Amino acid sequence: MKHKLDIKSFFGFFIIIQPILDCYLLYTDKIIDIFKFSPTTLIRLLIIGIYFFLIYFKTNRGKKTINIYIICLLIYFVIHHFVCISLDESLIKTSFNYSLIEEILYFLRMLLPVCMIYITFNLNYDNKEIEKIIKYSSIVIVTIIILLNISGLALTSYGSNQIKGTIFNWLDPNYERIELASKGWFNSANQISATTILLIIMMTYYIFKNPNKSNFITLTCLILSTMMIGTRISTILVCYIVIFMFISYLILNYSKKDKINKYSVIYCILLIIFMLSIYGMAPIANCEGNNYSCLFTIDNGLDSSNKIEISKDLNYNKNTCDFLKETPTNPIYYKEIYPCKQNIDFWKKFSENKTYEYANNRTLEVLVTKDIYNKVKDTKYSIFGISRSRFLDAKFYLEKDIYVHFYTIGILGIILLLIIPYIIPCILLIINILNKKNIKFFNIIACFDIVVI
Repeated sequence: MKHKLDIKSFFGFFIIIQPILDCYLLYTDKIIDIFKFSPTTLIRLLIIGIYFFLIYFKTNRGKKTINIYIICLLIYFVIHHFVCISLDESLIKTSFNYSLIEEILYFLRMLLPVCMIYITFNLNYDNKEIEKIIKYSSIVIVTIIILLNISGLALTSYGSNQIKGTIFNWLDPNYERIELASKGWFNSANQISATTILLIIMMTYYIFKNPNKSNFITLTCLILSTMMIGTRISTILVCYIVIFMFISYLILNYSKKDKINKYSVIYCILLIIFMLSIYGMAPIANCEGNNYSCLFTIDNGLDSSNKIEISKDLNYNKNTCDFLKETPTNPIYYKEIYPCKQNIDFWKKFSENKTYEYANNRTLEVLVTKDIYNKVKDTKYSIFGISRSRFLDAKFYLEKDIYVHFYTIGILGIILLLIIPYIIPCILLIINILNKKNIKFFNIIACFDIVVI
């Protein structure tokens, strides 16, 4: 029993220190060129893999389900591999090259959350243990983000430069938003945003379930840290989430005639006021002007209605590759990622249609990906994808998640790696709740958390 307790304690501690492992120094190109992945990923693969097999060979709980899932996934991966190597690379003429090793590592990384579900399911964490893990994980993250911001040592959320101003400079007009938005020492602002959102959802639940000073302080600091990160998702979505959960709590408790905790309600009202107040001055890097006008808009990138300022004398001269140098287009795309001479038709169309007038990096990611897919378009690539390793090899990181999964692992991959382990359990839980008419706030929040992430 003591041995099992030690295993649980160590694994809980491992989950808590996860943010420390996401230091940007472990994600530099030099490090990744050596290991093919960040050492952080390899550490997670090793520890979670050891735990998975320890539990797998010691208990039968959930083994049948995991066996069926792994067999289906192995069959899919074998077919996925042969579909990927069947692609005629001469059609795309790019730096997008397939690597079996990188593809295996990518799939193993995609499996980590599934393994975590299996491990925690068998280790039987109770509600108090889960609350402690979530709270201490939150404390680790907010400590890194807030302290590094205040000290001025944090990295900018967009890029990897050091911030030029701290939270005390948010109202200073001499600083641009992009110089103030900070992500601590984390490698990706989007990833740490997703993590903080997950934790905010659960910590908001705990201020209703177990209201105390430490929970109140932790959630407040989490909200502040998301404002510091400054991405639209970390800032705008958090506002929606807290308000949604507050209203859901009131409606559910009122409908079930349960007692409403007045301290939690007062705190949540004050938190919303604090959140909306600080939102007005927070450095949302992708929102110009008044932050409140941006609150109801989470756009998908620039389009033809959002033009980049360019010279009025700029006219396409039919010499495409030279002309691109005169445009605001990021040269890494037409020089390295999708070389102009090798993909002249794409860049010619890009220039003739004046796409450069509104195409930022995010737009270019989508355009290049669609062009590659159109050249090799086949039903089998829609079903099985064209591999993530091709994008990694070109150092091409498409930020639109649904596009990423469709192009890299295909429709079947999305079903096996995203819908089956996450969405279907939520649907089954909702059906069970409706059938038994026993609606628990925790079950609603758990489903909400999974779907949002």
